[in-house]
Amino acid sequence: MAAAAWGLDTMFELLADGASGVNFQGTADTSAYSSIDVGQDGLSVAPLYYGQLAFSKTAPPGSRLIHVTLSTSDNIKVWATLDSHQAIRLAIINKDLSATGMVKVVVPEGYGTATLIYVQGSSLTSTSGITIGGQSFSVPTDGELTGLATTSTLQVAGSAVDVPIRPGQIALVTLP
Repeated sequence: MAAAAWGLDTMFELLADGASGVNFQGTADTSAYSSIDVGQDGLSVAPLYYGQLAFSKTAPPGSRLIHVTLSTSDNIKVWATLDSHQAIRLAIINKDLSATGMVKVVVPEGYGTATLIYVQGSSLTSTSGITIGGQSFSVPTDGELTGLATTSTLQVAGSAVDVPIRPGQIALVTLP
């Protein structure tokens, strides 16, 4: 799970610095920072891949970064994008081992609801059992997510949305 959080945050940092693409290089083994593992059971998706998938959902083609302010002493990072249809997407990355609760994000007026999915494992140190929106990749994988997708709806109150988050979790929020 740490590799997913690290990879997602790194891709946003590079985007903020003007990068137009990122190439991750890894070995086809069980390295903590490879996207895909080749094991005795075949191909499997590693934690970093979940961070890459989260980035593709939060920063789709044509979107641009927008400024977000977060006031906390906890190890939590928020990134936001705006697409051509005015949808805002947030990636809230909780790299803290103990911080839990609500993260309040101020957004422009006019958004009534938001959808929420999580990238999560049992802890920040998890290297297996990671899900995105309640789904995961089987082992060996055919590249398709399996399991029941879970999405929550959040209400935007005025110009803020409260997002529940627990240690080691990534929250992906979309305000359509």
